[in-house]
This record gives sequence, structure tokens and C-alpha cells, in this order.
Amino acid sequence: MKSIPIGEVLARFETEEEIVCCCCDQMASESFEHHFVSCPAANQMWSSFARAAGVEFLQIKDTAYKWWNATCSAKLRPLFNAITGLLLWQIWKRRNRTRHGDKMNVQEMMIEVNRNLHRLAIFRYPWLRNIPEDWPNLVHFCEGYKPILVPKVIHWKPPMEGTYKCNSDGASKGNPRQSAGGFCIRDWKGEFIFVATYDLGIRTGLEAETSAMEKGLNYCVTHNLLPVCLETDSLVLTKILNGVWEVPWSIKIQIQKIEFLRNNREVAVLHTLREGNKVADYFTNFILSFAGTENKTFQSIQDVPKEGKSY
Repeated sequence: MKSIPIGEVLARFETEEEIVCCCCDQMASESFEHHFVSCPAANQMWSSFARAAGVEFLQIKDTAYKWWNATCSAKLRPLFNAITGLLLWQIWKRRNRTRHGDKMNVQEMMIEVNRNLHRLAIFRYPWLRNIPEDWPNLVHFCEGYKPILVPKVIHWKPPMEGTYKCNSDGASKGNPRQSAGGFCIRDWKGEFIFVATYDLGIRTGLEAETSAMEKGLNYCVTHNLLPVCLETDSLVLTKILNGVWEVPWSIKIQIQKIEFLRNNREVAVLHTLREGNKVADYFTNFILSFAGTENKTFQSIQDVPKEGKSY
């Protein structure tokens, strides 16, 4: 940072004679320490923002360390990390404007820093309303913030009347390592139709999720279980199949197979939380939990293990 073209640097490289600070009337040499620390405007800026946050202002390095390591709420952490850079930039900006014939007082500097901190808070927390625009109130607001937790019961929901739902899940013990996948098909009454679980070999988690869904959709199309809703707890896979995200090369072929099966058929892809996908998750782990277990299919609820029936 001390390589910026401030007076003492220019004098050291003999490009300029000694330069006097243009931001105050102390006739002090424009050194790094003076301009960014002891110059009245700079000192007032540091002290004002540090005092509002309960951070002691010392030298630049010490103050920055205190800002970055201060004990504060999680909501304040990004602001504390940014404020040192914002203050340094504003002090440097004022110096350049003054040097070239313009003016900028401390009040304008504070307004600019407050505005940038407010914008950062809005960007990081777009769901929060009435975020204060001035720093002291912003600190108080973030310190006193308490999220409103709304409990929500997540469970499997049957599809529309006359349709089917295929829940699929895939899992891998590493990326990549041994993996497995499975799917469970039920009708609009919640009646069990078919379950299958597979050993998929060495694959990543996303590859296993995609393979499980492709096998489930293929079974639905082959047995005319349409229209069907494909439900998975993989948000990534859901966004890919709904055209929100691009297709990774590692699953491109599998995605093409799914799109081919979906073509001109009533097939929807929805995301659910893991609690709503417990049956598929159980049968996927049924393979992973028992090394060497062969692929399994269940065509009757009576064939399903006792633990699986509980879901």
C-alpha cells in the first residue's frame, strides 16, 4: 500500500520535491502516516466509524486487524471486513480531488462511506427491510437482528389425481467413489407401485442422482405411468433439467437421455427437501450400507423391508 503515488513516495523516487499535505493546514509533509492517519480529516473519519462500532482506533494495521477480528454479529461481519477499505479509499479520493482543485469536506466523506455500507448491507441481506442508512444505527440494527423462525413440516405429497410421482435419489461415498441410486413410484392415492435400487459403481453424487432419475423415468415411460412428476432432493439437478443452469459435461449424456424420454410427454421435474424424499433416500442407502448387495426391485409393499415401510 505504501507504493501509492503519495508525496513521500514521489520524493523518494525524486520525481517531485517534498510535497505538503493539501488536505489540512498543518503544513505537514505528505507522508503515508500523516495522510491516512494523523491528518485531521482522516483521524476524524477513523475515530467516528470506530467509535460507533466499539472498535479502538490505533494505527492502520492494528485498526484493520481489530475490524477484521472484532467480536460482532454474523450480519455485521461483511460490513466490518469492508469498512477499512472503504475508509482508505475515501481518504485517498479526497486527497486527489483536493490536489486537482476540487473540494470535499469530512461530512461528504462520511455520507459516501455510509452510502456504500448501506448498499453493501442491502446487497448481502436483500430480505431485510428498513435497513438504516447511517453507520451507528446500522450497527445497532444488525446487532439486534433476530431471525423469525417459522417451523414447517416437510412430508411426501401425492401428485394430482390421475398422475404419478417418481421420487429418486442418488448418493456417493466420495466424489467419485462407490455410489448407488434408487427410485420409488406411487400414484395419486399414495399407493405403492414399484421400487428399484441399484449399485452404480464409481460415480460422483450428481452423476448418481442423474442416473437414478433416468432409470425411474425410463420405467415410467416403459410401463405407461404417465403423466408423471419426477421429484428429487437435488436442487442442482432440478435447475439443470428446468433449464435454469447449464449442463455439466460429466452428466451431459444422462441429461440427454432424460430429455429424450421427456420429449412430447407430460413429465414435470420438482425439487423437494430430503424429508420429503425419505423413501428414495432409504433405498439408495440400502445398497450403500451393505457392500456387495445386488440390485433390488420391489413390486409389492409386502416385499419392502420393515424399515422402508415406516416412511
